[in-house]
Amino acid sequence: MNAKLVILGTIAGALTLFAWETLSHTALPWHASLAPEMRRSATLLGVVLGRQLVLDLVAAFMVLIVLVRLPRVSPFQCAMVAALMALAVSASVLVSDWNWYGSGTTWILVRTLDRSIGYGLMGLALGAVINRFSGRARTDEWGGVGAPASAYQPNVGSPFSGTPR
Repeated sequence: MNAKLVILGTIAGALTLFAWETLSHTALPWHASLAPEMRRSATLLGVVLGRQLVLDLVAAFMVLIVLVRLPRVSPFQCAMVAALMALAVSASVLVSDWNWYGSGTTWILVRTLDRSIGYGLMGLALGAVINRFSGRARTDEWGGVGAPASAYQPNVGSPFSGTPR
């Protein structure tokens, strides 16, 4: 994994996630109905946004580490893997909160959906960066382990070779 991929991937993933979170918390009504009204001064809001961006940088870096370990995959496949990662973590943490602390079902569903969409979008951005800057050979094959046809030597005399023993 080269430094250019790590830096650009982490930044692209974090900014994509940060943009989704900003849109989700400010323009969409689903969080406002679940959380108590929060009044923040401009200074405090700046601190909160700064912390969130740092958290998103860390999250993007960790998801990038997982995605570059996959065989060559499309950005859409990276988006699906990242969304499933978010779904698994959300189900574990948020359902545990519901179980232990009585968090509302609607709150769990909204938070899980929000997190999965954000991570899916981040995975899409990371997949595009990985495919552009990873240095992986561009072939028609999209995963798995392959060997050239010349490397295959059928076992003569086996029931599957088509030749008699």
